[in-house]
Amino acid sequence: MITQSVEAQAVAGAIDGFVAMNDGIHEAILVSHDGLPVSASAGIDRNAADRFAAVSSGLIGLAYGASARFQGGHIHEVIVEMEQAFLLVTGIPDGSSLAVFADVNADLGTVGYEMAMLSDDLGQVLTPAIRAELQQALLR
Repeated sequence: MITQSVEAQAVAGAIDGFVAMNDGIHEAILVSHDGLPVSASAGIDRNAADRFAAVSSGLIGLAYGASARFQGGHIHEVIVEMEQAFLLVTGIPDGSSLAVFADVNADLGTVGYEMAMLSDDLGQVLTPAIRAELQQALLR
């Protein structure tokens, strides 16, 4: 068994804790700047993580493109409202993104605030080495 570094464990634990502590959130994923899953909340298998990462990366990429075209400034959050769920994506300072799948009963104000706080925290600790370590753990 391969042991993760304390930093990698902290990132994975923060994502799992975020899901556990916020009512209505079912899944969360950390996505690299190139659209690959870095870390996902418990219960997401590799195939689901790949799909979630691709969707999230596409959404944040479209938002960045729209912001550039219309000189809209920093992207705070992308929200997709569905009949029975929400998908929220926010950027992390290193170019990664955090995406969350929540049901319609989730308090979006609280979720958005907590996502912003977690994104700031993750941005402080994510290094290329930590991202690589977390991605390797997803492959197992």
